[in-house]
Amino acid sequence: MLAMSNKTRELPRVIPVFPLPGVILLPHAMMPLHIFESRYIDMVNDALAGDKIIGMVQPINMDNESRPELYETGCAGFIAEHNELEDGRYLITLEGKCRFRIKKELQTTSEPYRIVEADCSPYAADMDAGGIALQNRPELTAAIKQHLARIASNIDLSRLERLSDEQLVNGGAMLVPFTPPEKQALLEADSLADRAAILMALLNMDGAEPGAPLLQ
Repeated sequence: MLAMSNKTRELPRVIPVFPLPGVILLPHAMMPLHIFESRYIDMVNDALAGDKIIGMVQPINMDNESRPELYETGCAGFIAEHNELEDGRYLITLEGKCRFRIKKELQTTSEPYRIVEADCSPYAADMDAGGIALQNRPELTAAIKQHLARIASNIDLSRLERLSDEQLVNGGAMLVPFTPPEKQALLEADSLADRAAILMALLNMDGAEPGAPLLQ
């Protein structure tokens, strides 16, 4: 069954989700992931055999590590690339498609991973390329560079200069290791301009700390 909005009709309403704290996927952005846990290997296998859609969503807390409570909003990603390793693990790249709200979690005994009924219609605009003209691009670029330099020495920071405004904002929001609630605020921003403003405010607060997980 497909989502009701014309712009989101290509996305399934029932999708598997990958709960990962401190990690968000944003529309039109690319995310590499290392999949090694058996239930998520099963999830990737099933997705590859179907529509290749996986939902990224943050857990609210990890009090129940096996089944943590989830934030209401996540982002659907398309498996754009995948490489199955000899031991069954996967290296995949997700392409962000559209954010969604979880209407309800579906109970299943046939799959070891979690499945939700997702509503993409509130975020139908995500299906269009975002277009903004950053007024403070030099300041934002410099702040992102400063924070990324603290966590990884192998990032080619000069590439930031060649990114579009949308790629810069979404890339910064995804890569800089903010806290999960801060990441969620960036994900749920009403517009790309709002996300840019939140990102700049967080960077100015110097709230980013090294160590947030980028791979699972």
